[in-house]
Amino acid sequence: MLEPLITGLERKGFCFATLREHPAYRDWIAAARQGSHKEGRR
Repeated sequence: MLEPLITGLERKGFCFATLREHPAYRDWIAAARQGSHKEGRR
């Protein structure tokens, strides 16, 4: 039902990846996770 809408938006450049997988955020999230591990946070 939503597939044609999502497919059309993807063709226009919209991204439906999770934040952890999204190209604009993946490096930032990975760096934040590394920083929290160095400080002993969970």
